[in-house]
Amino acid sequence: MTISIDKFSSLPLAKVLVNDKEVKTFKQKEVQVKLMAGDKIEIDSSAYNFPIEYRIKDVSPNLAYPQKDAYFTVDQGIVMLGKVIVK
Repeated sequence: MTISIDKFSSLPLAKVLVNDKEVKTFKQKEVQVKLMAGDKIEIDSSAYNFPIEYRIKDVSPNLAYPQKDAYFTVDQGIVMLGKVIVK
């Protein structure tokens, strides 16, 4: 799965969490995350004091959820993208 930030070129303090463990940061505009069925995926933006919009830019063909082009907004906190569901 590829997650992107549209309005910023990087947000190095924003973290992608998989099963409560940090796996990536947004040192670049987008990050790729490898996931397994049942993984819980979240984004921690608590280091920033403004709203940030994230987009699921791309997913593998066997991923049912989260879906491509889904948007998630977080304001000084953690947003849960959901549990991974495969087809």
